[in-house]
Amino acid sequence: IAYTRKSAHASLLSRLSPDDELVLLAQLVSAGDAGRAEPPRLPNVLQSRLTLLRAAKGADPSGEGVDVALPCPALPPGPHFDSVHDRTCVEGEGLGAVFGKFEALSYSRPENPVGREAASALDRWLSNGLELRGGRDQKGFLFLYELMRGDVFFKLLSNDSGHTLGC
Repeated sequence: IAYTRKSAHASLLSRLSPDDELVLLAQLVSAGDAGRAEPPRLPNVLQSRLTLLRAAKGADPSGEGVDVALPCPALPPGPHFDSVHDRTCVEGEGLGAVFGKFEALSYSRPENPVGREAASALDRWLSNGLELRGGRDQKGFLFLYELMRGDVFFKLLSNDSGHTLGC
């Protein structure tokens, strides 16, 4: 099995011939047959390679095409994000707590600061902390919302986008 994992990285001159590879894969299958009721299952890649080599060996030398049915591997199980129905954010105090923060919103639109004035204002607002309700400087959710919509003219550099700054 180690050979088959590394064969794609080896030069063609150092690889086994198709006949030798077929013998190797057949030995893998027969080595596991001893004392078993059913033959061992090779990994899908090796099973496909074995099927392909057997079909190529039995192909007509005239160059006619050969139909080969390769096994399709089953998809590995992935995470089930929707398997847990977490409704804590919309039941009980969860939803009321979120809407309760909007009851006392305070907001004052800035006076279109640009450049150094905008940097100074932003430093002051971040030092005091941005809160959902507005906070000490009355800059919170509504400020970020208007900034992302482009309703507030606020630029640190001349080519800044309010949407990008708000994100």
